[in-house]
This record gives sequence, C-alpha cells and structure tokens, in this order.
Amino acid sequence: MKKIVLILCVLSLIACQDDSAIKMIEVDLLKYGVPITIKAPESASITKPSGDGEVWIIDTASYFKVQVIRTPTTSVDVAEVKAEELELAKSLGGFSKLISENKDGFVFEENYDTISYDFKHIVISGDNKYVFQKLLTEIPTREQIEVMYNAVKKNK
Repeated sequence: MKKIVLILCVLSLIACQDDSAIKMIEVDLLKYGVPITIKAPESASITKPSGDGEVWIIDTASYFKVQVIRTPTTSVDVAEVKAEELELAKSLGGFSKLISENKDGFVFEENYDTISYDFKHIVISGDNKYVFQKLLTEIPTREQIEVMYNAVKKNK
C-alpha cells in the first residue's frame, strides 16, 4: 500500500510540474500587429520574425512556443473559418485524429513517423484572421499543447 501511495505522489508531482513551473501573465499583442490579449509565460519573448503577418511568442525556459499568422479573410464567421482550418490540417497528410474542438479552434494529433500534437485557435478581427498554433519546429507533448491552446484562447 505504501508503494502505491508513493507512486501516486510522484506521478502527481510530475503532472503538476509543467503548469506550476511557468508563471503565466496577460500579454497584449497589439503593438505586434495582433489586436488580441493572451496568456503567456512571464519570461516569453515576442518577435516578428518575417515582418508583418507573423508573430512568435517563445519562452526559452519552457516548451511554450506559439506562432500567430495573420492572413486576410473573406468571412467574419469564426466557425466557418475554423472548419476551413480543420480541413486544411486534415489535408496535409500527417493528421491522425481530432483530440478536441470548440467553436473557434481545435487540438489534433499528427503522425509524421512519430506521434505529435498541434492546435489551431482562430480569431477574426476586421478583414483578417489570426491563427494561433505551435511553432512548427517544435514537438511538444499533448499536455503542453493543451496548456498553449488554453493560454491563447483566453483572449475574450
């Protein structure tokens, strides 16, 4: 019985470690051309790597690495744009399955020789859509993806 309790304690500490180690704060992305406020790690840096239309939120002390891509949209219906983004994700070949979905985004599993995860969160503002996703060079765990997804969708 003591071994079971010890194992549960260790697993509990491991599970809590990722979220508790990162202090999240509100970040206004307006000065980077994105009229949205999100949650991000306190030590994250925000850059525009390719000029207008793309923003990276990167915390080198953790796994938090989010990319925001702005493109014109012809629809103001976020559900319609989300459906288009989901179809695009499914068409790229590595899409395995949908993990979760809501009106303005989704989390999904990919399989490019190894299982990985990604998310898309869509915000419509004016004539533009802003798509939040993991930084494409990263391979975070499902739990890490869910933390990033929940952080960026807290923009309401």
